[in-house]
Amino acid sequence: MKTLEDQMSIYAAYHQDARNKATHFVGVPLIQVFVAPIFLAAEVFFALGYKPSLHEAVQRRALEMRAQAGIGVPPGDLKSA
Repeated sequence: MKTLEDQMSIYAAYHQDARNKATHFVGVPLIQVFVAPIFLAAEVFFALGYKPSLHEAVQRRALEMRAQAGIGVPPGDLKSA
């Protein structure tokens, strides 16, 4: 896992333009406000057993995406689908 310094340095390397910083300052919070509740609700419903086939499909795609990005899966993080 990357340190906070690593993460901030990577972000800073690609976000030097003032316009870019301004759009991210506004846009990023508007995302976690409209999108984050959807993910939180989905996690609750999946934990309660709602839509198991959708949950399995999401998990499978997440594993595929992590593999393509070269990111390992810590034990217990995602079930193999």
